[in-house]
Amino acid sequence: MTIFRRPLVEEYPDPRDLEREIRITVLHELAHYFGIDESKLDELGYA
Repeated sequence: MTIFRRPLVEEYPDPRDLEREIRITVLHELAHYFGIDESKLDELGYA
């Protein structure tokens, strides 16, 4: 998994918001790896 820093920093200038978005993105992608689909992720707040 690759996360590109510059676009995220531009979109989330507040470090707390940036950290939250990165956490959600990583958990979202890990969930896909383990077979969790988009609808379940949406229910869990990770869509």
